[in-house]
Order: sequence, then structure tokens, then C-alpha cells
Amino acid sequence: TLPVSSAIPTPYLARHYGLPDETNGGIYIDYNGQRRYIPQVMLYRINAPLPLEEAITTVLDQGYFTTTTKGMYQGNIERQVRLAWGSSPWALRDTLSKSINRPGWDKYNVQFKMDVEAHRRAQQYTFDLTGATTRRKERLDAIIEQLDQMRFKADLKLMLLIDLLKSFLAEGQKVAVFSERWATVAYLETAIQELLPMVPVASLINPVKPGHYKAKKDREIEELLFGFAPVANEGQAEDSKYDVFLATDAYGVGVNMQDAQIVINYDLAWTPIEPAQRAGRVLRFWHQPRTVALYAFVPTPQNKYSEQAARLARRWANLTDRYRQAQTLLDMPTLTIQTEPEAVDIPALAGPAIEALGTLDLMALDAELDREVEEENEGIPVSPIF
Repeated sequence: TLPVSSAIPTPYLARHYGLPDETNGGIYIDYNGQRRYIPQVMLYRINAPLPLEEAITTVLDQGYFTTTTKGMYQGNIERQVRLAWGSSPWALRDTLSKSINRPGWDKYNVQFKMDVEAHRRAQQYTFDLTGATTRRKERLDAIIEQLDQMRFKADLKLMLLIDLLKSFLAEGQKVAVFSERWATVAYLETAIQELLPMVPVASLINPVKPGHYKAKKDREIEELLFGFAPVANEGQAEDSKYDVFLATDAYGVGVNMQDAQIVINYDLAWTPIEPAQRAGRVLRFWHQPRTVALYAFVPTPQNKYSEQAARLARRWANLTDRYRQAQTLLDMPTLTIQTEPEAVDIPALAGPAIEALGTLDLMALDAELDREVEEENEGIPVSPIF
């Protein structure tokens, strides 16, 4: 029997209904005598080095992952390698292992052009049929061995995360870390247990064996969520069991983690909505003033003049461009393109009525995505807003 009403975004609420707390600071909404504070937001960008940059750049440049597949899937394995490269050594190891049919890993059911060329030459000349295939496998085996033997402390991106965790935990803050890849979640849990053994960590992924992982059962995940964020889930602060929560985007939506003030995008989801959904786990009203910090790790090659570096740079630029257009639909910014910390003035984000937001050029976005799929030199495509 209720009439249809509009959804009021947080910035509009903060601007038109927020009350300043002169004693404790912050802006709150009065809910029948109970104060609920709108969090202040800080955005941070962390430039993250890539592992084995010279070796991976070389095999990408030399077409080690180019397949004979036609259509929309052409270049897909190469894109998977780049995604894994920017995520973690375990994710990269698994992707390379699948591409050479390493025992114990699932196989990519594709034909690589390097293998096909070896076959064609063998039909015309007296070349060894397995020549190119053998060289490709030997080269990738050597890289995989380096990844297998890599110590956690040699992973510069991981050590940046460890340093952040040390500083946050020393201040008594909880941290939610998001990754797209199951391998990376398992990698982070193992690394934190070794490097910060006293830190209680909740992870949504069980490592079965190298290259194989599975998500934990819903009931177990609910218990982990309650142990990480008891107050946000109708418990008490004394029920807290975990200080770090490692999650995939499967739990970037619809769960409460407001006990945490830190959200880290360890690897970037490549649509504008996922970073906002991840941040939304903690960007809820709270019973006291607080500042929420949102971090994004951006894969940053050291050799800025290589073609592979240019592809990664274009991908980040594409994401931020779509992200700016998506701001007409999202509550507030959750990524920053600048290297210095950026404070978000939430009340100032209160926009005009929905009729005045302007037009999103969705057809142009789709056309741009199609071009990226078709043109190999455009790198990994970024999904449009929707």
C-alpha cells in the first residue's frame, strides 16, 4: 500500500539531512534520537611492481600465448596471462602451467600458433616437428620454476601489502582485502601466516593443492564474517576473532563488514562497479565518526617504454575513463587516478535531479570494447559500465 518512492543516495542525504557533530566531529543522521554517522572517505593508489617483468614481457612480445582461435576469444589466453601477472605469482604460475599442460593442472583446450608453425614447417622441410613446442615449453618451464621458488619477501607487491597491514593492525584497525583470483586469495593467506604469524586471518578460499582451490561452504563463510565484523552483524565487539578478511568479488556484494575501516583492492576488477561494491561493504552509516580508507593496487611496469607496459597503462586509463562516466550511477568515488591521497567531500557530491544527469554514450562504450577485442595491440578489454 506504500507509494513508489525514490532512492536517496548518500551524498544527497549528507548534504540535505546531515547534522554536524560539534563535539566529536563528523556528520550524522538523526534516526529517532540515535546518531548514525556518514563516514569520511580517503582514496589511495598504490603503484605495484610486477614479478619477473623482463621474462614475462619477453614471452608476451614473442607470441608465446597467441592461439589459432578466431572471433571474440582470440587473444584470450594472452589476456589471462596479463591479468594473472598483475595479480600474484601463484595466479601467474597457474596460468602458465595450464598453457603448457603441466601435470596436475587443468589444460587450456587451445592450439598455440607457435605449435602450429612447427607442424607446418615439419610438413615442408626436415625440421623437428616438436622443435618450437619444446622450446616454448622449456622457456615457460623455466619461468614457472622461478615462480615456484620465489620467496614471499621477493614479491615487492606483497611486501607493500604487508607493510600496510602492519601499520593498520598496530592502530587496531581491521582490513578487508579483495582479489578477483582464488589463487591470489590462497597466496595471500599463506604469505600472511608466514610473515605475520600472530595476525588472525579469515579467508574464503581453501587451497586443495597447487593450482586447485575451492570456496568455503556458506555456513563457514557466515561464521568467518561474524568473527571479522561482529558488530555489523548484530554481535558484540568481544566476538571478534579476525583482523584481516581475504575475499573474492563473490562476497563484494550484500555482506556487512563495517567493523573494518580499510578496503584494499589487491587486484583490480575491470568494470567500474566492482570497486564500488567492494567499498560498499564498509561504507555504511556507523554509530561513531570514522574515516574509511580505500586502497587500489595498480600494476605498474618498471620499464615504461615496453609495449606490454603501454598495454597495462591503456587498460588502467580505460577503466578510469569508464569509471568517470559511471559516476552518474554510483554513490561516490572509490578509485583515484592521482598518486597523492584524495579526500572525498561526500556532501559536495550531491547531484541534481535524475532528469538532469545527462546521457551516457553506451553505444560508444560498446563500440570501444569491440575494437579492443579485435585489435591485439589494445591489450585487455575493460567491460563497459553495465
